[in-house]
Amino acid sequence: LYNATVGTVNYSKYTGITNNTFLEWRFNGGYRITGKLGLTKQNDEANVFLPAGHTAFANITDYNSEAYATRGSYDRSNSSFFNYDASLVGDYSKTCGKNLIFATLGFSVAEQQSQATAISVIGFPNNRLDEIFYGNAYRNGSRPSGQNNISRRFSSFANFNYTYDRRFLFDLAL
Repeated sequence: LYNATVGTVNYSKYTGITNNTFLEWRFNGGYRITGKLGLTKQNDEANVFLPAGHTAFANITDYNSEAYATRGSYDRSNSSFFNYDASLVGDYSKTCGKNLIFATLGFSVAEQQSQATAISVIGFPNNRLDEIFYGNAYRNGSRPSGQNNISRRFSSFANFNYTYDRRFLFDLAL
């Protein structure tokens, strides 16, 4: 309970938005066009600040020691993610007597992007100095870290089918 009165910060934020859309258009002559689009966006943030007066540092009491100047810590991480996935497909079908023709042509594109950063800082001499840039040093053996990833995909396809008298079949796929 004491730690809640000395300015401790411990919170995370998350924001996510997703949209999926599907459209289909059928028109005369056996034609159909189908389109799909999916979008996702996400942001995350986490902050943990333990001021010098926090009980985690209660055993550091020697004012002359090097450890005394490292009391207090701040850990922050941020990440973001964006994704889209889209496709467009066209179909044609026609029946003439005993003949059936069916053809499909389509493509798909997608991309995923993600970024993340993390930093851990120590040495906050005053409980009111609660911003990460007031720290004296990075935590021992650490440094700011991060990553950035991008992944992309493109695909296309074509199919042709012919049927005669519902017994003889021919298929071609690319």
